[in-house]
Amino acid sequence: MTGKPGRTVRAPDLEPLARRVAGRCFPVSAASRRVAGAPDPWGEPGRFGVWVENACLAFGINQGQKVTYWREEPLEIDAVFEGTWGQWAVEVKTGEFDAQALKGLFEFCRRNPEFSPLVITAPGREPLARRHRVAAVSWQDFLISGPPEGDSARRQP
Repeated sequence: MTGKPGRTVRAPDLEPLARRVAGRCFPVSAASRRVAGAPDPWGEPGRFGVWVENACLAFGINQGQKVTYWREEPLEIDAVFEGTWGQWAVEVKTGEFDAQALKGLFEFCRRNPEFSPLVITAPGREPLARRHRVAAVSWQDFLISGPPEGDSARRQP
């Protein structure tokens, strides 16, 4: 790359920049620097949750969905999907959660009733979301098939 004539400008080194940005969110452990792949869900639950959330949002984008998010302090949801899958308001929860953790999801759907709430969760935790009358799918199933299909995905009034 060149800037001014006779002066060479080095392209930015993106990998270290990515590490610095990631390191600000979650400290990078020595083990995660040595091992490639997914973070350990038990050893680094926060980092694992972000990894799963990013994978789910990327899957939606790659499947042609419009993927955005909603935030109105102190409320937020992880994603809003619009497209061939329908209209979904999404929370990704890889750990334990309760109705309080879904407060933003409920408020968004109250204000936007055309959207169905969906919790993408750890395998086996789907009943926690269904207990609150919210459609649920494990992140593993979601990454294969997307959100659940049919009228049963809609929250009952």
